[in-house]
Amino acid sequence: MKRKIFNLKIILSALVIFSLGTGLYFNRVKIKEIIFDWSKKELPAPVNYSQTKKLSFVNGSIETIDIIPINADLKMPDKGGAAATSDKANAIPDQYNLNIPFTSQAPYKIWDDAHKEACEETSALMAAYFIKGKTIANAAAADKEILALIEWEKKNFGFWKDTDAAKTAEILKKYYGFKNISVKYDIKLDDIKKEIAAGHPVIVPAAGRLLGNPFYTPPGPFYHMLVIRGYTKNKIITNDPGTKNGENYVYDSNIFYNAIHDWNGGDVMRGKKVMIIVQE
Repeated sequence: MKRKIFNLKIILSALVIFSLGTGLYFNRVKIKEIIFDWSKKELPAPVNYSQTKKLSFVNGSIETIDIIPINADLKMPDKGGAAATSDKANAIPDQYNLNIPFTSQAPYKIWDDAHKEACEETSALMAAYFIKGKTIANAAAADKEILALIEWEKKNFGFWKDTDAAKTAEILKKYYGFKNISVKYDIKLDDIKKEIAAGHPVIVPAAGRLLGNPFYTPPGPFYHMLVIRGYTKNKIITNDPGTKNGENYVYDSNIFYNAIHDWNGGDVMRGKKVMIIVQE
């Protein structure tokens, strides 16, 4: 009798474990989303483009200067004289987050050939809309713009897939009309942070599988492009168009930096570390 009861307990325990395991498996995406939403609560408040600068009068002229968030701690070494002035001018907040509008590169969640390859176009769209003070109204508006960009590239480049940093910068210059787009190579993390703190969205290409984003369809994109919108002490905050959960998606700084590589003719792992700095 005791053996039967013992065996019954084992069977019941196995059923409970199986049920829990099955539930976790079928709800794994939802669980990831809950954890992701929880992590976003600790991010710095997003700043609109109009808030990144203000006007002040200097010697009777109007000058534009950066606004530093009230709750940001400045990194200012204790130095004197000209060195102190220089350090103060170059100091950046410990954390910053630009309010860049977000859309997935597949706004209708249809990952066909066009949308699977549209990360560059979508990244350019998001950064451009931030500078222009525009919002992405809905999936229809986002999809229309993405497809229009693809058609423009076909006409002007003769191709549209796998554009490198230089070609993506051309989209921002020629399609969106920005005059101050720059591409910088051999960058460091601090270079990215300085541009973000100055109110400039940054777009980077990456070896997508090195990012380790759990929301990507395995094994993840071989080549990817995304927008950097902010940072904290050890994290990079992105708008990652490669997933519907890409808004304010946070990556570990070192993992993210390691993944930055330009297209390099398809030899992505040897591609340079590069960023596109988006300004008017």
